[in-house]
Amino acid sequence: MTQQHKKGEISKQFNTYIGDGMFSKRIMKEQRIKDVVEVLVIHTNEQNWKLIQKKKIAVQRNGTPDAHYMAFYRTHRRDKDGKKLRQAITHISEVLSTETNVPVSETLKGVPELKEWYKETKRDLRGRHKRYNLGKLIKLEREIPFIKGGKPIGQVKFKTKMSELLRAKTISDLKRLKDL
Repeated sequence: MTQQHKKGEISKQFNTYIGDGMFSKRIMKEQRIKDVVEVLVIHTNEQNWKLIQKKKIAVQRNGTPDAHYMAFYRTHRRDKDGKKLRQAITHISEVLSTETNVPVSETLKGVPELKEWYKETKRDLRGRHKRYNLGKLIKLEREIPFIKGGKPIGQVKFKTKMSELLRAKTISDLKRLKDL
């Protein structure tokens, strides 16, 4: 709407302030620093991990904040022999862009394991969510495990800083933005 009246200084300031906040796709490098979380840590089970590996995308609810980086707290892991592995943050990736209101059915194309899991857990295949388009997945030099008896996370996602993530020895050591 403001494109028609872009001669005025007020319109230019408005467009600069709003940025691309009205669009459903956001390029992270183009966002104002204060509007974007540095690192978003999300829980991911093995079915969602397959989606992340195959398509280089992660999904969350539409209201989840944008982030420069996403760290993956992997749960329900098993080794090649089927033995349970400890829950841990294992990988990180740069977020290239985000898109809101993406149909779940579009995201699930090409990942039959995840589609089956959605059906088994009675999730809405006609729903919509936020999609994070990721860069290269980088395996952390050392995993950040959850140690029983430590401070529980109690959240499906939380925000932190890169310095906190790299400093933590266990998940209980991680400080969230609200704690900093």
